[in-house]
Amino acid sequence: MSHAMDDLEFETWRRLYAVLELQDNIAAIRVRESSTDGAVSVEVDGAGAPQVISFTRTVSTMAPCEVEQLVAASTDRAARRALAERGGLVADFNEQFAPHTVVL
Repeated sequence: MSHAMDDLEFETWRRLYAVLELQDNIAAIRVRESSTDGAVSVEVDGAGAPQVISFTRTVSTMAPCEVEQLVAASTDRAARRALAERGGLVADFNEQFAPHTVVL
């Protein structure tokens, strides 16, 4: 094989492994947020989707709409953090492979 083909193959594999690593890192994201009173706790994944919702006994004294608001607010905070983390990973990935230009 020519040197150019070797370089191309190397770069292709390097990028493939970087994509796979990005996928693994996004899949590993887990963010947990709790309501200020601790009655509700929500864990979301890297897409901001709830994976675990936990309640303390305190919720048994609350109206359903109060519990709903606590779940929604906790989920929103967790999802925002998870998506920010995901965005950071994607930005780092994009920077790694962005064409570098020289400004004269």
